[in-house]
Amino acid sequence: MYDMEKNYKINIDGEWFLDDLYLLPHTYSQVYGFVYSLCSLGNFKNLEEINLSDEIDERILFTFTSQPWRGGYSAVNFYNYLKNLVPTKHRPRIKAIHYESPGFIELILFVPVAVAIKEIIKSFCESGGAIHSLYNEIYKGMQERKLLQMDVKKKGLELKKADIEFISYSAKSLAKLLGFKNIEAISKLTQNPLISLKILLSFYRRVRLLANYTKEEKTKF
Repeated sequence: MYDMEKNYKINIDGEWFLDDLYLLPHTYSQVYGFVYSLCSLGNFKNLEEINLSDEIDERILFTFTSQPWRGGYSAVNFYNYLKNLVPTKHRPRIKAIHYESPGFIELILFVPVAVAIKEIIKSFCESGGAIHSLYNEIYKGMQERKLLQMDVKKKGLELKKADIEFISYSAKSLAKLLGFKNIEAISKLTQNPLISLKILLSFYRRVRLLANYTKEEKTKF
């Protein structure tokens, strides 16, 4: 069993601007909430080992199924809900910040989640340009199929077979390059392949920002 709480350092280097002190913690908190919500389904086992129980917290189900995913507000609401699902004792808290070359941000948090995030960022960076090309390909395909503005909560929503195949392929391919092992858990929660893909795309955008800090040698998670 992992320690419930432990200190975790994010090493920082290079030149930082005031905006960075908002962007990095804000985005990290969103990614943390997302990974935590999935880890909690498997009693905080490795992401690869998560099995959904018969009894799932209704708040998690609501969070993964309540948004129409037609624009940016859905993502904002989704990640705000996720943050509120994390128990106060497991929310990342700042213990110390040391800005120098090199410096660090020391947090108190639930370490298994931080380790999972570190591995996802590593996979993102190692994928090189392939993951960016794939994202652009998926986004273009969704535009052509008019899936971006489709209200995923609309009753009677029917997807064409070709659309379902495209969505399934896109989700699995993006998850693979992200090193994200638990796309099946998202699918079981949403019961809607289009919601699952839109959630994964929003997650990609947040991991991309964290990965950019690593690529620019401003952070080491």
